[in-house]
Amino acid sequence: MSAKKSKILITAGCFFLLGIASAYIIFLIHRQNKKLLHVGNPPVTVEFKETNLPIVFINTNGELKSLRQGKSINSQICIVNNGDGQTNHTDTSQFTQQHVDFYGNASIHCRGEGSMKYDKKSFSIKLLSEAPATELKKGLLGMKSSDKWYLIAVYLDGTMMRDALTYELARPYFDFVPQVRYCEVVINGVYQGVYLLIEPVTKDLLGLEKFDKNDHELRGGYLLEKDRDETFKSTYPALDCSGNEISSEGISFEVKYPKPEKLTSAQLQHIQNDLAQMEDAVSTGQYSEYSRFIDVLSFASYQLVQEFSNNRDAYICSHKIYKPSGEAATFKMALWDFDIAYGNSPGRNGWFTDVNRYQVDCEENRLEPFWWNRLMQDTTYRQIISRRWQQFRNEEYSNGNIERKIDSLYKLLTQCHAIERNQTAWNITPNAWLSLPLTFEESVHFLKLWIISRLDYMDAELIGTPRDEKRCDSVYREMGKMILCKDYAIMPTSSY
Repeated sequence: MSAKKSKILITAGCFFLLGIASAYIIFLIHRQNKKLLHVGNPPVTVEFKETNLPIVFINTNGELKSLRQGKSINSQICIVNNGDGQTNHTDTSQFTQQHVDFYGNASIHCRGEGSMKYDKKSFSIKLLSEAPATELKKGLLGMKSSDKWYLIAVYLDGTMMRDALTYELARPYFDFVPQVRYCEVVINGVYQGVYLLIEPVTKDLLGLEKFDKNDHELRGGYLLEKDRDETFKSTYPALDCSGNEISSEGISFEVKYPKPEKLTSAQLQHIQNDLAQMEDAVSTGQYSEYSRFIDVLSFASYQLVQEFSNNRDAYICSHKIYKPSGEAATFKMALWDFDIAYGNSPGRNGWFTDVNRYQVDCEENRLEPFWWNRLMQDTTYRQIISRRWQQFRNEEYSNGNIERKIDSLYKLLTQCHAIERNQTAWNITPNAWLSLPLTFEESVHFLKLWIISRLDYMDAELIGTPRDEKRCDSVYREMGKMILCKDYAIMPTSSY
């Protein structure tokens, strides 16, 4: 090869490598910019003096605007709450006798995956002792003691009720259901709106034991989640409604507790083997087999709550399964995340009141565990879920009780204009993301109508109660009138 050709090749190679390096640098910059979140104040300044809700004051020492995804900021938190039916005031210098529920240090960071893109951010809070700055477990606003708490923005739910309503109705039927408290939040002296202060699903609240590195079989318990992240894959792929494999790969699961980096390879393998045994048993469709590995009543209750709410995230996101402490423990389910349930989603049949959610996900090739489809094919399981639904309907899920719960939440959010302040601050129109021009009052009414229609379908499907055709038709027509203003094409279908 001539010297001239060699020089040309070397020069070309240098430019090629330089191009790759430049592209990589651009990629890194882009990735870093994606991590930089725009966390600012609401677009509209709202005068906020008093409320019937607890007030959460957060002082981040001016650092909030530089908050990055995954980065925590040291803060001070003060929670004022004078009790149910009492007024809480923002002017703490004038109203010096107010009850301070909590005052202390904390670290705070933005949380959520899909919700990160919205202006009103949700936050994760870790309470800290003053010196040294270690984790501090404290019960807030009458809830159980924990060092970790979430402030949920509830941005997509025009009623701001769906999570709270779900947890209140389901509470008697699970070992653990998160408690929630509405509050109004002020950060660095600026009003931020109405939030839900909520207990996260943690090992302490689930009753799991502290991780022991010598507990090779993890008898202290563990928590798994099917969402977006992955620690390992199941040995079973997702199936469609005909039992055909959707993917050659198994469903991804993340170990939420203990932290994966603390587990030995043997402990992680034990978790995988545990789940594999459970899935092998469920795949048989035999009660005598799968009841040895799962708490059947916990699974049935979980499925009923997801189906009743027609939760768009059901089975595919925020899908939490845990193994309690003890050698004879069986897998149980934990509830989380219902903001796009109860007709609050324009996609994936979210509007519909007469579909089975566990089949919707299969039909659209969404990766959900095969468990729910397989269990529903078993006569014994269907009998259990039918009896459980009848119990639900006789108790917390009666029409009258559901309406009372909604009315109570409505009164709580409106009596001191908290909802108005929240909507004004963030320029929020309820159900705007659904393209429905509804007021808050109309959004709540739509929720009630949707639930009435859904209850009729569930009753017919699970306990054979004849539908009230006249009422169903009236409810459906009223829902249609509310939606007809815009997207008639995505109005719920009905067989009534």
